[in-house]
Amino acid sequence: MRLIVLLLLVPHIRADGDAPNRTAVVFVAVPSQDIPADAALRQAVRQTWAPALERGGGALRFFVERPLRIREELVVVLDDAALRAALGHARFVRTASVAREALLDKPPDRKYGCGSTRWTDFVVGMAGWARRHFRFDWWLRLDADVVLCVEHTLAALRRPPFAPLGARVVYAGHAAHAYHRRLCAVDEFFLLLSAGAARELVRAWAGRARWSGPALGSTLAVNLPSILRGAPLRSVEAYDSARLLVFDVRAPGADVGAGACTRVLALHKYKSPDALIQAHGRAARMPENWAWQPTPAAWRPVLKNGSGSVWSGCDAPDPYCDRRHAAPSNKAG
Repeated sequence: MRLIVLLLLVPHIRADGDAPNRTAVVFVAVPSQDIPADAALRQAVRQTWAPALERGGGALRFFVERPLRIREELVVVLDDAALRAALGHARFVRTASVAREALLDKPPDRKYGCGSTRWTDFVVGMAGWARRHFRFDWWLRLDADVVLCVEHTLAALRRPPFAPLGARVVYAGHAAHAYHRRLCAVDEFFLLLSAGAARELVRAWAGRARWSGPALGSTLAVNLPSILRGAPLRSVEAYDSARLLVFDVRAPGADVGAGACTRVLALHKYKSPDALIQAHGRAARMPENWAWQPTPAAWRPVLKNGSGSVWSGCDAPDPYCDRRHAAPSNKAG
């Protein structure tokens, strides 16, 4: 009973819920929904790697489209008003046009369907919200079913290819599928952007009506290269690592054993809170006197800086439009 009362007393964080100019080494943004499975995963994250993130100077927020029925800590409601403030414009697909009850249990990037920009609007809005309320070096869009190896991630950000950072425009993750490699993109389960990349992303998305970029896919992950291509940037860096980012812990040979966090940054696809909690307990075991070692060789440069166009060899996302997921009628307001 005490736990329930405490949860009810925790306010939702809205667009103006954090004082501006708070600082974070890395701001972790996790999209979520008001369904029991997601609520359980949010609590598992708060129980496992979230405290280490706070101790390390990071910040975590879960982002939802509508207020939760039971209020929780660290939840930001990105409804239409908040999304407009976060994006800096009103040219986005409205919540009411897509939030059908029958679709609420679908993954967000799938329930909106092929060709809709709703999911890109929402995820860019998460970056915009973070920029309005925090000063951060890195922004990380993360799935809720991930064990984040916080200490290893923070150590990696202090070393090449990510340091020294300055004003560099950098994105990184894992090109888990062939279409990611064609698009010069990475999967959204772990999408890391430098502060400069987050800034350019929000600006370019706000100004997209003024440029004629390539056709867009249904997720930010596949759209990111095209969006940044529409910004006047001299240099963009992108890095891919299959070794450090485990896309599917259920795959044969996945590195999920004891002490996995000394070898990888993130473990993806724990679909139950118990599985995530147990996996974190195993992965976070550190050998005595462990010292972090640089891992620059684990990151593969994706873009061709220094020779012709940065984006040469990168396809537009139009070939990736998953026709298995029919698009609802989504109209921007």
